[in-house]
Amino acid sequence: MARRCDTRLVKRERAVELVEHVLLSLDEGRAEWPLSLVTELYIFGSLARGAIEPHDVDIDVEFDIDRRWAEHFAGCLAYGRNPHSPMKRALTSGRRGCQFQFNFRDHADFDMTLLWRKDDTLPTALERLHLIRPDPAAGRAPRHAMLPQFDGID
Repeated sequence: MARRCDTRLVKRERAVELVEHVLLSLDEGRAEWPLSLVTELYIFGSLARGAIEPHDVDIDVEFDIDRRWAEHFAGCLAYGRNPHSPMKRALTSGRRGCQFQFNFRDHADFDMTLLWRKDDTLPTALERLHLIRPDPAAGRAPRHAMLPQFDGID
């Protein structure tokens, strides 16, 4: 069986497994940099609305910035690297299917579902995830911010 790439639909069970893996990685690595900077983790998008076949898993990672992060960030900018790569790698172990935003909560014009807050236990975060009930009517959110030139591409 061919493995689906992350640009295709992700079945709900697989999406939940991906989020469970992220939460487990966060719990196990919370004492190590860069995961020690994470303060909250949210999901949003179709999975958060209960979609049966989410397009992908949308995750917002809220984190504090310390001196080491600032130096890392500046170095990445200077050399054209993605400064969030170490955090994404630590959270996913290279698994595909998650789309990350970082420190995005205060800029979002849509609801996000809190899964984890610093000092929460893994069972608490998993319970929040599993409280999201499947909703066959839930699908992709309308895309209102698209330029007319991009109509029909999604």
